[in-house]
Amino acid sequence: MQRILYAFLLVLPVLAGRAYAEQAKPADKPAVQHRETAAQRFGKANTAHDGHLTLEQAKAGYPTVAKHFAEIDTGGKGYVTQDDIKAWHQQQHQAHRPPAENKLRPRHAFQPTLPKERAVKASTSATVPRPAPTTTVGPDGPAAERKRAG
Repeated sequence: MQRILYAFLLVLPVLAGRAYAEQAKPADKPAVQHRETAAQRFGKANTAHDGHLTLEQAKAGYPTVAKHFAEIDTGGKGYVTQDDIKAWHQQQHQAHRPPAENKLRPRHAFQPTLPKERAVKASTSATVPRPAPTTTVGPDGPAAERKRAG
């Protein structure tokens, strides 16, 4: 009886492993999903295919544009074009970009100073002479120092 039980316990993991392996096999690899470009989103949302995106079309297919429709439609035309959206994106990018003179901006890990500061430091360090290294030697010379220490 114990032999049968031991044999069953040895065979059980093998059977369970086969069942798990069959279950884990993917039938088909899922297609890699890429982000849509702004032109693709605009094309899908523009159901009239006239190059003009209305607020209703934007609500249905381009939520970002729908959310900021009033900001993008600066002329109050009631529709936006791809050029309007591009201009708005550039404006938003410039608004969120720190000014170039901001010394508190995040820097690259290997860039300790701003490029302008490096140019100033390089030009000033080349003109400053370096002092000669000094050594300490006793009144009787270096050999006398060694005798006293020993």
